[in-house]
Amino acid sequence: MSENFLSVACQNVLKNLGEVMQKVDKVDDKAVTGVVQKFIETGLDKKKPNGWQIFNEYVINAMLSGTGTPVVNFIGNAVNAMAKPTLRVIATAFSNDKLAKREARAMFDSIFDGLKTDLVFLNKGVSAGLPVDFQLTPKALGLSQKEFNAKMEAAGATIDPRTGNVSIEEANRALKEGYDYITKSIPTRFGGDYIRFPTRLTIGIDEYFKARMRTQKTMALLSRKASMDEAAGKGDYDTLYKQYKERAFATKPRAEIEAKAKRDLPSAQRNDPKVSYESLVKKYTEEDQMDYVGRLDAVFGRDEDFVTAIYDVRNYATDGTFQTKLTGIMDKISKVRGEGNSAGTTLATQVVPFLRTPWNLTKEGLSYVPGVGVVLKPDVTKTTVKYKVMDGVKVPVFETGVINMPMEDMVARQVMGLGAVVGLGALYNAGNLTGSIPDDAAERATWQANGIQPFSIKVGDTWVSYQRVEPFATVMGLAADTFRLTDRYMNGKMQKGKEVDEVLAASWSLFKGNVLEKTFLQGFADMLTAMESPNKAQSYFDNLAKRLIPAGANTIARTIDPYEREAVTTLEKMQQRVPGARQSLPESFALYSADPNNIEARRTNKAQAVSGIAISDLPTEFQQGMAELGVSFAPKSARMSKVPMDSQQLSDYKRFINENATRLFSGALPNLQKLPNDQIKQTVARKMMSNVTKAARAKLLMKYPELRDKIIEQNLYDKFGLE
Repeated sequence: MSENFLSVACQNVLKNLGEVMQKVDKVDDKAVTGVVQKFIETGLDKKKPNGWQIFNEYVINAMLSGTGTPVVNFIGNAVNAMAKPTLRVIATAFSNDKLAKREARAMFDSIFDGLKTDLVFLNKGVSAGLPVDFQLTPKALGLSQKEFNAKMEAAGATIDPRTGNVSIEEANRALKEGYDYITKSIPTRFGGDYIRFPTRLTIGIDEYFKARMRTQKTMALLSRKASMDEAAGKGDYDTLYKQYKERAFATKPRAEIEAKAKRDLPSAQRNDPKVSYESLVKKYTEEDQMDYVGRLDAVFGRDEDFVTAIYDVRNYATDGTFQTKLTGIMDKISKVRGEGNSAGTTLATQVVPFLRTPWNLTKEGLSYVPGVGVVLKPDVTKTTVKYKVMDGVKVPVFETGVINMPMEDMVARQVMGLGAVVGLGALYNAGNLTGSIPDDAAERATWQANGIQPFSIKVGDTWVSYQRVEPFATVMGLAADTFRLTDRYMNGKMQKGKEVDEVLAASWSLFKGNVLEKTFLQGFADMLTAMESPNKAQSYFDNLAKRLIPAGANTIARTIDPYEREAVTTLEKMQQRVPGARQSLPESFALYSADPNNIEARRTNKAQAVSGIAISDLPTEFQQGMAELGVSFAPKSARMSKVPMDSQQLSDYKRFINENATRLFSGALPNLQKLPNDQIKQTVARKMMSNVTKAARAKLLMKYPELRDKIIEQNLYDKFGLE
């Protein structure tokens, strides 16, 4: 974001805040919260973005606009919300801490509490387009009414307790770090609010699950307080826990809210004639539902044992939705990347559009991998309190930072990951689990032809992808690939004397396929691929260009088109994502068809197009037979003898191969399977495919004589140097 983030008016508000607060005898919490929100809204609305920032905001929202993004985001957060209590139970199983065991049980109580009422946070997140969790009460923090700095700290800013002031630079940093992608660069009058809807929806989903996480942590703290008060002789645990729970989740009576709305209506209508009694009731009801801080304050008050309770709840929610602040080199990269103030920072943003969430997801996923998680610990947010004497008054100062995950939590993840690996091993041995798609182009093409869906589990008669169900997709994919690599080694499928080289190469491929090439790191993975081979640089820039077409348009285009399409040029690859225009591209064919009696192009996976999660039928009997041969056939590129083909020529070439290969192999497969060993089977199959390719090539050159002439010219130049 621009350094000129805040308006002059907003700067004046900040400059005078400290003086104003000194004169106020009683802090009106809602008024203060309103000031903070107004401060943030003004800062965002009044900044003057440049063209690079507008471009970045459009592209990032375009990337998030597909229906699969919110579906996968919701599923990932839901899975993590369910996993947290389980992890806590595992962690407490290794200790004799009675209080901790009670906390774990209490967290399970929260799984289904508030599923409906917490939707208010989703609604607010979508409507505001900003995190809605700003407010803190001075009483809940044990602060005097003069310490408005706690309010700013709630927004993530670091304050000077001696002056109570927040610098413009610090306020800018705090707001910018809320999410990777919050900007309001595109003016509302040019449809900015509509263009920003994908990010607003993403924020809304995160806010909903933050509320779910806050409930979990609240229940744990209530349980601990009930246990401590029981030990102090204040009552039995069950009674105290029930009382505290009712107090923490109680809402105001409807009559009280309606009375307030009726009382405030005249003054509200003087400011805005459109305000109605019903809208005020709705507003006050939502505010009451969202005021978890006030309700926590009612339970914990000034209890010295729970002075950081509100921070603990908030930190747990932030970490649980993968929004932990970046540290070290990743923080530096984030600051260098910026929000696109120049061509350089725009390019950096496009290489890695999102940084915080992907990094936290990656570390969280790796924390479940046996052995790896111990070395690469994810971070958690921790708030500590120190006391200083100011004007003769003892005042708490809260410091929030990022620390390594406690060992007991890491052990819980390792135990869960180890259990998952054992179960995944059984699935793999039964043929019900696949990992990442092979790095070798020939193997990838053969997987495609044989109907093998990567990153999937067999459920009944279908394959269901787990690739985007984070954070567990990482450990599942790594486990499946490790099983496959071990299987190749144990069954002697590696070349003699080169086992070590193959294992090392496969290990890099395994890491790249399961970590670097995830959807949210695709820009970084594409850049690495381009750096590995200059010949692949074009695909990197193609992927950047495709981002200009919204993912939502691509979802519609793929949903209404039953077939996959060939695209050679950058414009054609963009055209693939445009509804209607996509169908004018030629169809794409695999090496052979799934059904020998029905030769057709590759079908679009509509489930993946709509939800982001691929679902496909099991391979046909013919595909299974071809897979059992264990042979890989090289795919066909868009070049023939160094001469580029257009998309129609490439489509025809693949179609000719498909037609011939399907007929030939369907008839020869029974005899191929009778051959004495795998090596002979594969040698014969490759020879058959070579003949099929030659026949298809001849047929293609007869259909396109101009292509034949160009190839002849190229061959003459290569052999004799003749133009």
